[in-house]
Amino acid sequence: MQRLLRGFLFPLLLALLVGCGGGGGGGDSSSASPGTNQSQPNPSSPTPPVAAVSAWTEVTAFGTTYGGAPAGQSLASANDAQAHFLYSEWVNTTTTSLKAFHKPPHLIWDVGLSLGPSVLVTSPGTRSYDDPTVRMDDQGNALAVWTYRDFFAPSDRNFTSQVFFSKRFASSGTWSTPQVLQSDPLGFARDIRIAVEPSGLAWAVWTERTFKDTFFSSNDQYAVFAAKFDPANGWSTPEKVTGDVKWRIAARIATDRHGNPRVIVAWNSGIPLESTLYAARRSAVGVWGLETLAFAVPVGGLAPDFSEYDLAVDANDDAIAIWREWDGTRYLVRSRHYTVAGGWEATLDLQLASPDSGFGPQLAMDDAGNAFVAWHEFDGASYAIWTARFEKGNGWTILELISSLAEHVGDDSTFPKIAFDASGNAVAIWTKFDFTLNQTLVRANYYSKTAGWRLDETLSSGPGISWRPELAMSRTGYAIATWWQEVNNLFQAWSASRAPTP
Repeated sequence: MQRLLRGFLFPLLLALLVGCGGGGGGGDSSSASPGTNQSQPNPSSPTPPVAAVSAWTEVTAFGTTYGGAPAGQSLASANDAQAHFLYSEWVNTTTTSLKAFHKPPHLIWDVGLSLGPSVLVTSPGTRSYDDPTVRMDDQGNALAVWTYRDFFAPSDRNFTSQVFFSKRFASSGTWSTPQVLQSDPLGFARDIRIAVEPSGLAWAVWTERTFKDTFFSSNDQYAVFAAKFDPANGWSTPEKVTGDVKWRIAARIATDRHGNPRVIVAWNSGIPLESTLYAARRSAVGVWGLETLAFAVPVGGLAPDFSEYDLAVDANDDAIAIWREWDGTRYLVRSRHYTVAGGWEATLDLQLASPDSGFGPQLAMDDAGNAFVAWHEFDGASYAIWTARFEKGNGWTILELISSLAEHVGDDSTFPKIAFDASGNAVAIWTKFDFTLNQTLVRANYYSKTAGWRLDETLSSGPGISWRPELAMSRTGYAIATWWQEVNNLFQAWSASRAPTP
């Protein structure tokens, strides 16, 4: 069986039952001991204060796209309340581009510019801008990465896909000319992600083809690569994080605020049919070590698949990994905690014991190492938004329902986004179907470090279906949300801003 571990076969951890959800699913887990940092979060009924006047302001419409919400989008907020929004735009029914918008502090969005040139698309999926991601540093500079793929060639042996980057300088307000960022400029690359530190130092991680078979794409091999961005010196030479493998492999990256990266890698193999999550750590230039976080094989009639996962690292290099895994009965939101002193702790199920699955887990961490995981889960009448809170030094402490109770069956709250500021306050947004209005809305809730979660509220308004929300929050507490509203096949981008709460 082929492995990622570059010639080293690490033994798989024993899969044991864990938490209230029971184990299974081939999960790579160890039992958690009550009373330790790996104890399951305790459920809590939310007791929010009386709703006050909304702190969300500057609700405005800006960019558009035709024929459907964009395949990829990203949002970033700066310490002075400026923001950037990047998305793959349909200029019309046959032309696409990569559009970048800038919102100055407390003003309206600009008219936008094309970071990626407009290209003709004669059939769906033949050309596209994928995985656009934008992040900002404490000086207000923005770094953007994305993938441009071209499937116009008649053979998949001639398809191309490249990762690009561009930087916007706060001093001049201009973006640099996009340049290719990958090990082999002609190699097929995808799944680009970045992490930007307050100083502007950044790391990128992506997947790149390392071997192209002459005839069959199923024989192609891929590896995960990473590169460091230094504001003074630009990008370093890409480093190979994993070995070469077939099938699907992708990664996410986080840093410890001191320039040290950590990576979580998902390898979903077709032959044999199994999936593995790895944690990768860099010990020296070009030297990466991998550990197995979770391992799954087919169970209960479903194939394993690690496609929803994330990683966060604090300033002490302690980390949290989260993912969604099928246990034979339901999809569980699972987590492992890492400490420098003790390594990776046991796998923990974050959900309550029930037959219901968790969907769309999202992870956020503040500067002190406290974290939230948010997801949606069926509560008996509809889907609702849950959060599990991790407190540095105390472990997982509380499990809360943060969305309003459904008034009708099918008033579903789904696919949350969550973000922290540096002081430990947080914001969550999600979409909610309102049966009475027969409309999907965007809802939001605010977490105060001193008072907890408040009452949730509606951000979107006006006609049309609201969906695909994005959220960003600066270290100083400025939050911004974007979403799309559809009317007559025209998709309009909207946003709302929230200033720091005293």
